[in-house]
Amino acid sequence: MGIAKAIAASGVARSELFITDKVSPNGFFGMPCRTHDECLAALKERLAMLGTDYVDLYLLHHPFAKDERVNQWRALVEAQKQGLVKHIGVSNWSERHIEEIKAADAALPYPEVNQVELHPLCTQAEALPYMQSKGIAVIAYSSLAPASTWRVDPGQDSAPIEDDSHRVVLMDMVVRYNGDGDKAAVSEAQLLLRWALQRGFAILPKSSKAERIQANAQLFHFELSPEDMATLDGLDRNLAVAWPFANPMNAD
Repeated sequence: MGIAKAIAASGVARSELFITDKVSPNGFFGMPCRTHDECLAALKERLAMLGTDYVDLYLLHHPFAKDERVNQWRALVEAQKQGLVKHIGVSNWSERHIEEIKAADAALPYPEVNQVELHPLCTQAEALPYMQSKGIAVIAYSSLAPASTWRVDPGQDSAPIEDDSHRVVLMDMVVRYNGDGDKAAVSEAQLLLRWALQRGFAILPKSSKAERIQANAQLFHFELSPEDMATLDGLDRNLAVAWPFANPMNAD
């Protein structure tokens, strides 16, 4: 696969790379939930495809596999004990999903990471204090959802954003931060990513366009003022849009 070829061709020592992977627990669209053993088998298959003995972070992709969630978490704990993964976590899990682990077995560890949709329209105001209290690191995905260019191409489905008034706020900030249009230009995407960084979140900006990948990494030539941080915080509607059919945080 492409990633395995890139790792091999990079010439970078494996210890200098940080590789994250996920297992899909299934449990929706009529698919059966993966069992404990199936989760372990899926990981070993991925390791073979990647050409590595371990991944640095391994996540359960979502909480829809209600009947097997705890067993799937046990599989990740076992994988960590076997040295197949360095760190383990979840994605799109709410406090209720995470506490289900402890209710089943108090000896099971909390996830080290929870990867959730997080941006000014969806600040996860209720979930964040809980995760911070448990020492669970927060990784933000879909950070660019409020931007006018997000998922505009055919086939890039997401839940609709009916009210786009927030984009006026973003464009006003773009104009102000660009000032005289010097070399330190700031885009909508950079504003949103900088907001996340200043809030202390890890971010996962994604693009297939080289120029956007480069721009998304250029976030240190400006800083959002406290007033602008507060303005962006104030856009919150608890609006998760990345999954077109349901917010996984609300799964049974």
